[in-house]
Amino acid sequence: MTTYMTSTTDYAAARTATLSAATDLYGAGSTDYNQAAPAWAGVTVGSLPSGRVPATP
Repeated sequence: MTTYMTSTTDYAAARTATLSAATDLYGAGSTDYNQAAPAWAGVTVGSLPSGRVPATP
């Protein structure tokens, strides 16, 4: 992850970094990307990807 993050990376940048890593490693439409994006939205960092419905507890 040092390719994507530094010691000063904040939450918004960490979201970008993890999504970039998922894209680079597995592709933008991959399961990993599609699980990471809503996970960040679930902790109110970034928004839910379009077309996704938030899970209800």
